[in-house]
Formats: sequence, C-alpha cells, structure tokens
Amino acid sequence: MMVAEAYDHDRFTSNDHMHTWGIRLRETVYPSRDQAHWAYRVMSQSYGKRPSLAFKIRLYCDPDFYTSKCNVYCKAEDSWKGHYTCDKASGQKVCHPGWEGSNCENDIDECSRDSNLCNHGTCVNSLGSYTCLCQDGYIGKQEL
Repeated sequence: MMVAEAYDHDRFTSNDHMHTWGIRLRETVYPSRDQAHWAYRVMSQSYGKRPSLAFKIRLYCDPDFYTSKCNVYCKAEDSWKGHYTCDKASGQKVCHPGWEGSNCENDIDECSRDSNLCNHGTCVNSLGSYTCLCQDGYIGKQEL
C-alpha cells in the first residue's frame, strides 16, 4: 500500500493538510535497479472535485538481496570465507567448481573421488582444482 499526503506550504499559515491518496501497488519487484522498469500510476478519487496525483514508480532489490520480497541476502565470495556466486532468482549460494559446503569453503579432492581422472598420470589435488602429471611416454593436459 502506498499513501501520499499533500500539504500546502506557504509563508502565511502552518502547513495545512490538503489531501490524502492511497493505492495498492502490485508492481513487479526486479532484482536490480538496472533491470527495473518504470510503471506509471494515478491516484485519484472518483467522487467530487478531488485532485489526482500522477507518478511513476519502479521497485527493485538493494544489491545482494534476492527473491520477489528482497528478503534473501547473498554476497558473492571468493576468499577464505567461501567460493561462490549467488543464484539471481533465489539468492542461493552456487559453489565454484572444486568447492563444496554450506559456504563453499571446503575443497573437493577430485583425485580421491575419481581414480580414473588422470589416465596414465598422477593426480595432484590443489585448492579448488587439480592437475594431472603425465607418466613418461605420455603427453596431454587434463585440468579443471
């Protein structure tokens, strides 16, 4: 619900209340300011000689807030705190490849999960990735 009040502002008397309008807003809430579209609305009364108020409005979430209610906070991270991006619709954390956990803070040991990861080579795990070291007589590249 949006309510607007009008007051006269003059130098002769105190600010007198002139009119109050109300309108129920049903506009779409957009994920960001860049994506938000302006909607034009008019608040008016159908009886008597009441003034109307025309305005434009756009609704969007603050940065790092998600869902249609802007009530899920997620700030992308790539540090010791975690390694993730945020899903644009739900705000849920999406782990970078090679990471898992509630904050994507745990390195996945790809080498221990797949013994055939490095055909004819030695798998060496690293943070968020792995490297294959070829045995003598083999060449190639297999990296995450």
